[in-house]
Amino acid sequence: MTTKPSVLNFYTYEDQQGVAAANRLLFSWLSNDSLRRDLYADMRDKKAPLFFSSNASKRDTTYSDVRDFDWIDGPRDYYQKAVLLAHPEHVEHALTCANGLTLGGNEQAQVAQDLDYSNSPYQGLGGFFMLALDTPTEHDFQRNFALNMLQQITPVQYDALATLAFKGGALVPLKQHEFDLVKMAEGIAVRYVLGIFGFAQKDIALVLDATRKVGRGLQYQIMGRHFVFEPTTMIDSRAALAKLSQRATEIMQYYVEGVVLSRLEQDEKEEIDEDIARIGNYEFQVDANGRKSKSLASSNGFLPILQRMATEQAERNATDQFGLVEKGLIAASLVGGSVTNIQNSINICMAEIFKLKETDLILIRKDAVHERFLNPDAQWLPQTSKVIDLMKEAMRISPPVVFVPRRTNKEVTLKPAPSRLCNAGVSDPRQHRGEIDKDTLVLVALAGATCPKTISSPLNSDASSGFRLDSSLARTSKNLFNSENNTTCPFSKTMGGPPLATFLPTLPPQRAIYTHSCPGMMMAMHVISYTTRQLLVLPSLAQQINSDTGKPYGLEKRWGFQASWYPLSYQREQLLVQTPLQTVLPIRAPVDFHSQELRKVIGYGAPFIEKVLADSKMVHFASFMFIENDSKLVLFTMYDGDFDTYIGHFAKEFGHLFDRFFSHVSISPPMPIQEHPFEFVQYLKQFLNPPVEGYYFSAYPEAPTHKITQHFTRQFDFNDIRGGK
Repeated sequence: MTTKPSVLNFYTYEDQQGVAAANRLLFSWLSNDSLRRDLYADMRDKKAPLFFSSNASKRDTTYSDVRDFDWIDGPRDYYQKAVLLAHPEHVEHALTCANGLTLGGNEQAQVAQDLDYSNSPYQGLGGFFMLALDTPTEHDFQRNFALNMLQQITPVQYDALATLAFKGGALVPLKQHEFDLVKMAEGIAVRYVLGIFGFAQKDIALVLDATRKVGRGLQYQIMGRHFVFEPTTMIDSRAALAKLSQRATEIMQYYVEGVVLSRLEQDEKEEIDEDIARIGNYEFQVDANGRKSKSLASSNGFLPILQRMATEQAERNATDQFGLVEKGLIAASLVGGSVTNIQNSINICMAEIFKLKETDLILIRKDAVHERFLNPDAQWLPQTSKVIDLMKEAMRISPPVVFVPRRTNKEVTLKPAPSRLCNAGVSDPRQHRGEIDKDTLVLVALAGATCPKTISSPLNSDASSGFRLDSSLARTSKNLFNSENNTTCPFSKTMGGPPLATFLPTLPPQRAIYTHSCPGMMMAMHVISYTTRQLLVLPSLAQQINSDTGKPYGLEKRWGFQASWYPLSYQREQLLVQTPLQTVLPIRAPVDFHSQELRKVIGYGAPFIEKVLADSKMVHFASFMFIENDSKLVLFTMYDGDFDTYIGHFAKEFGHLFDRFFSHVSISPPMPIQEHPFEFVQYLKQFLNPPVEGYYFSAYPEAPTHKITQHFTRQFDFNDIRGGK
């Protein structure tokens, strides 16, 4: 029997089953989108925090090597009470950078010198990690430096890089009828970040591996460590971040004026320059008439962030500047989390969009098709885009960063105080009053503050499920790429907010109200929005169906946090007519005899094979090749249409020739093949070998065989003794 998510049910379960079982119950709730929302709704209604027993270490820092674990701390080091906050005012307080700040603009508001909450849980990724910095001055120096670097790239350049990233990352997945959006989004995100920062193309593997480990480390440090024990996760994450920092620093060194490079370093610099030039020279289609523009090359000179960082004089004060290593650490911090967040955001957007009613989904697809018609590539996004509104609403409902970790610097009393209705299972009177001890780990639920209990559709106000289009969100979307709006993250109010100077003019102008303000918003939204629109215009895009349940598989997440698998499908044949077929058939023993017999069958059957293939009007080419000392025969073809139809057709047409051919294969199909076409189709599937990584090239992917043969007649027809026409 499933326990309904609520604060009271949790405490009752903990009292009856123990803290370990209750910990696991809470983990199951937080890992499930629907159950998590139910829990948040109850916590909001009762104004209640949720105190639970955590498996996390009492220390925020981690270890450089598994041998460094200080086991003498004993098991008590991994036993403590933690707190989950989901009420909007509790969340807002935990994320506000100064105590006592009146967000309504009260000029009498004062900023306390000491904060109620600390960012220290992020120190597990390294003390230099930007999110881990509590000191306002140091945090601001890093954040403002990063923000300045990101602002140097223009919206047109971001659009161009997003276009290229999508075309590169989606190339292989969309050659298949079915694809995993999580894997595709990761490929798009890593190419996008590579282009923005100016890594070499050969760095894709390094950046991909590093961002996977850093992303998992973030998930573990933020939420996972409360419920599971993976000590090596943080070791791997820190090592990956160090490698990323090292590589970023190496590249920046190439562009520091006066630095003498070795021959190897000079070659590598030239390789990076060639990669950047290739991107800059790519011609983008910018309108429905096919007009093209070299967007990057012609837009005020595109300069990747690492090259710009190398020469930027970032000063803390007149005598203290960021060195290359510090810049490398800042760059690695930005890159480390960006790929995972972009990947999550793309998947969240599509998963939420598929929750729309069918009529609404049709309307938003039509809108996407219209926008693509007006601007196929770069600079496509109009200010009034319904796609953007839906994206932002999706990420408000399901933020790509589900939780933010904090630790209390002192005793904190929550306001508003919890309702008495939620205190029946709580024995500690201090918890009744919403009092949190000093040095307590806090899990801040962003969606608790941004997601309403009831969600409605933006396209039909009477709908009972789906999206809700908040008017303030619609207004914000119009200024999405406005540089003056860069301190506000569209994912949720609680992740950004206006500068503190709005309320206290004496404060630094770039100091945002919320300490988790997202400097990468302007970078991320271009590729998220472009990818979402491109996916929406795919013909008959749909979620893959689980044959056992008859329902979509849906988006799977690790710990309710990181997108791990999202199977989609579309009518590939409407965009890509041709499909490669590579069949590897094992030869029957004795191999010498049967391989020779197969050569004879192919040799004397060639005229008949030629005629059947030509008459089918679905085969572009076909050939055979023996491999591994004639022990295997490979059939290569490129055909049009569906595999089952293609093979079923030839099962009937080749007749006795197929029977003779497959009698020499070590595993024979049911015969006569002509009478068992369905069984033959299933039989042949076991020998299919797809192209490496699913990649193949076709110069005319949308042209079926019959159209090509109509335009290009043969000079000599081998099936007609009279020759060509």
